[in-house]
Amino acid sequence: MQEQKISNYGNKFQAKLLACIMSDATFVGQIYDLLKLEYFDSAAIKFLIDNSLDYYNQHKKSPTLEVLKVYIDPITDPLHKQEVINSLKAAVLVTDADDLDFIKENNEFNSLGEWV
Repeated sequence: MQEQKISNYGNKFQAKLLACIMSDATFVGQIYDLLKLEYFDSAAIKFLIDNSLDYYNQHKKSPTLEVLKVYIDPITDPLHKQEVINSLKAAVLVTDADDLDFIKENNEFNSLGEWV
């Protein structure tokens, strides 16, 4: 049986999840304890999720694009930095996607701790 991971849903889903995290602090509060970095394969997505959750933990707000840029700036590995930037761009591009509510309300996703 294949291990259930958010990465199994593809890059677009992960970008939309990151877009939800960047735009909806209530959503972050609902998933904060459920979302684990091991659910993702991409080091770039892990970096963005980890820093987004850290920011939420400290400020109880979703991180803005500018906040995430501050986290990205110190990355010294140029390949990793570019992957993080590309993942962030992908999230920004889907910020207005029609199905973000589906991602936030999806029963399977909301019971993440049970199916992962």
